[in-house]
Amino acid sequence: MCTRYICAVVLVLGGVLLGALPAVLQAQSNTVLCPTPRVDEQVRVQKVHDGDTIRLADGRSVRLIGINTPELARKGRPAEPLGYVAKEFVQRQLFSAANDGYVKLRYGQPRTDHYGRTLAHVFLNNGSSLSALLLQKGLGQAVVIPHNVFNAECYFAAEQTALQQARGVWKERRFLPVPATELSKSNQGFYIVRGKVKRVGRSRKAIWLQIETKGEPRLALRLAYKDLRYFDIDPDKLLNKYVQARGWMRWHQGKKRRELRMNVRHGLMLKRLH
Repeated sequence: MCTRYICAVVLVLGGVLLGALPAVLQAQSNTVLCPTPRVDEQVRVQKVHDGDTIRLADGRSVRLIGINTPELARKGRPAEPLGYVAKEFVQRQLFSAANDGYVKLRYGQPRTDHYGRTLAHVFLNNGSSLSALLLQKGLGQAVVIPHNVFNAECYFAAEQTALQQARGVWKERRFLPVPATELSKSNQGFYIVRGKVKRVGRSRKAIWLQIETKGEPRLALRLAYKDLRYFDIDPDKLLNKYVQARGWMRWHQGKKRRELRMNVRHGLMLKRLH
């Protein structure tokens, strides 16, 4: 049992702390991730296809810029780890009371991809980038493809938060960097790979970094001349150095060469290790 003075102090301090708590929570909830100074259109979302693709009420499919999320099950292939978690996260964000299915778009350049999907940065009503929220939660991996370089550094910073805390994809073996010496022909799709550059070659349109592997499949990283302005590294100085690259690997089978190939189109997608 407390005295009148002590009880009064406790009540006053308790009131101060309780009064401060909503302000703290509000400050946290109002954190805006990777905002944009420009919005091109406000639209209504009809449904979520997966973690990085949504369908609008007007029928357009929108592919989020700046991120690649795990694939869902399709065409007989199983879902990748966290694919449905990423989709559900997007659904919760878009159809929350704060957004009610409405989002803001900042269109990319070009406006559409080769599948006919609209390329855009998607922003919630509080100004946060949906891509950045996914990356911070570890529900995708950052990508940057010219000319869509807006917010690229911010997206990679959001990813770094999840990476440092081993969230989401960063504790799943499928999404961790793969040594080039352990690749197989089945490693097609989006990957992060690392290895030693054993040769730097040139063709009419690109520089090629041949990565050391154990026989087949060989791996070649393609750096188009038109994209070199996005790199702050001299490809010739990468000879005999270890690098880490991210992007989509595809199997190439030509008359003279069979190998996995990856187009690396921005300096943030290629990192010298040592």
